[in-house]
Amino acid sequence: MKKYILFIFILLVGCTSSKGTGEETVFINLKEIPTITQNQSVYIPVDSLEDLNIDILRDLEKNKIYLSESEQYSSISNDRPYNWYVDQGNTGTHSGNNCGPSSVVMAGIWQDEDFEVTAQEARGEFRSYGGWWYTDDIKDFFDKHSISYDVDEYDGAMELISTLEAGHIILLCIDTTYIEEKDDKDSYIGKFYDYDGGHFLIVKGFTYIDGTLYFEVYDSNCWGESYEDGSPKGKDRLYRADDLHEAIEVWWDYYFIIEDI
Repeated sequence: MKKYILFIFILLVGCTSSKGTGEETVFINLKEIPTITQNQSVYIPVDSLEDLNIDILRDLEKNKIYLSESEQYSSISNDRPYNWYVDQGNTGTHSGNNCGPSSVVMAGIWQDEDFEVTAQEARGEFRSYGGWWYTDDIKDFFDKHSISYDVDEYDGAMELISTLEAGHIILLCIDTTYIEEKDDKDSYIGKFYDYDGGHFLIVKGFTYIDGTLYFEVYDSNCWGESYEDGSPKGKDRLYRADDLHEAIEVWWDYYFIIEDI
């Protein structure tokens, strides 16, 4: 990430900010500042001007600039002190297509420990005859069961990180073709199955390994596969950020934010 010196003034411009624990990230949409060029100073509103050390990542293709404090979290895992993972292999007649029902139920249990709808019951509520769920089915399920959520356009890993830093989790609709498959039975990195195609999963955290960014996911496509310690292979799986980026961009370049309420 290149570092730039920024002149900071209190000036209201079109932007939004998301604040995690001890950190602030600001997103500026260049379309709302049509005269800005890459060599101009950037003016942003901030809550505090004391000792700010800001990095900048430019994405001119997406017409956005990402600003954040230079000392980033090395990892975050928005977990719960109870089990909320769902293996879609145990979700009834349509288990093979139940990544959507399994993911919304995981989101519901994460948000509320007392959430009682099962993935099999969720399938019975929408497209009970089988087949894929679609993103509208996800929205309809969330609305029906009062799960607090938002939908945002995907503009790169920095936005996902900001969402996770704010304490939320993410539900994605991706093409698993772009997720690297690992043959190592003991590895937590990459997908552990050979399915390529549309798929829903939960992103619950991120970490860096040897300088490479990975997102921590709950992937329901498990079917009873486990590590030697008995833990499901779809739980706390690590998918490389670059792979996930491609998997989002080619399929559905939005994401659900499951809010920490």
